[in-house]
Amino acid sequence: MMQVHKTNQVEKVNELRKYELEIIKILLLYGNNEVDFVDYVAGEEVDANEVQELKKYEFKNLVSKEVYLSLQQDEIEFTDSLFKEIYFELIYQLNQRETILVDELINHSNNEIATMVTSILMDDEKHIISNWEKKQIYVKDKKSNLSKMVLDAIYNLRRVLIEKKINALISDKEDIKDREVVLESIMNYTQLKQRLFERLNRIM
Repeated sequence: MMQVHKTNQVEKVNELRKYELEIIKILLLYGNNEVDFVDYVAGEEVDANEVQELKKYEFKNLVSKEVYLSLQQDEIEFTDSLFKEIYFELIYQLNQRETILVDELINHSNNEIATMVTSILMDDEKHIISNWEKKQIYVKDKKSNLSKMVLDAIYNLRRVLIEKKINALISDKEDIKDREVVLESIMNYTQLKQRLFERLNRIM
């Protein structure tokens, strides 16, 4: 039983890192692109017995600003220390110049940041060359689907973090006297996760 629980924790950490890396990639490769986003948000409040419908919402924004606003809204912080440093550098650039300058990160004084950013860019270039060799227009396909790519990464990161919170509450509930509060929190997080799944399915 202990081994299963430990394996699940490791999987969640790996999944978190996967989506954190995906967000960093998106910012480095497409952060300066302006995109027509299509999202689905909760409509008007309804009674407890009714299902709250999602409404289609269309808007235009820079990829970098959309990522920043979404993560700030949920107070999400990167768990990987290197990704966190790169993200802070990117946000600093945006605050100073309202644009991302990748060359500054490639030549960063912190060798870990420079190496990681270079690795991400080279990996993407390798995929582009590979797909061109197969006579597929990889770049065009990626950019035409940026809205989905950005929202997928953000919502999946939220989903994994919510699952971690639910699991933590379940694990600690016996140590907390007020079980009703814990159960209510678990239920609220579960409903939030369900809404995220609905939004992910809509933007697929």
